[in-house]
Amino acid sequence: MAEAGAGLTRKARLQVWFFRQLRKLLLWSALTLAGGWLLVKLALYGFDLVFAPGVVEVARIASPVGDCEAVLLEVNGGATTSYGYEVYLTPPHGQPQQPELVATLYAARRSSSAYGVNLRWLASNRLALQFESARTHELVQPAAQVGDHVVRVELQPGVTDPAAPAGSMESHLPHPI
Repeated sequence: MAEAGAGLTRKARLQVWFFRQLRKLLLWSALTLAGGWLLVKLALYGFDLVFAPGVVEVARIASPVGDCEAVLLEVNGGATTSYGYEVYLTPPHGQPQQPELVATLYAARRSSSAYGVNLRWLASNRLALQFESARTHELVQPAAQVGDHVVRVELQPGVTDPAAPAGSMESHLPHPI
């Protein structure tokens, strides 16, 4: 059996060889780029799984009559961000109703060394969110319907809690062994 390209001139055989080599090079380059892209995507996805922001419930306080609970979530965005806080109102555990987001705060502090927000029920239908300072704060709903009654929410900046332990609120929660 005659070799492929046996009837071709030397120049034509060289061109066939060159284009075969070029095709191999392009194929390997494409596979290498695709593999590299895949590795980068996997690395970033894995990074997100390990270092994704953590959201932890750090306080849950029942109203004086027990028909509503104020819930404080602490959002840890990582080393280059401060803590965020979300305050929700909800019926007591076991009662069906979507929690109502009533306030958000960012970089809130209870003292010069303690992050966080203190939840204080002033009455069964009045909730105060007390903090020394915050970079940003927003009262999303000044009044929220929870169950059969309306709860009024107010922000109280400038309230220092000298008894608040230093650091984040989550760092002082009891952790399971």
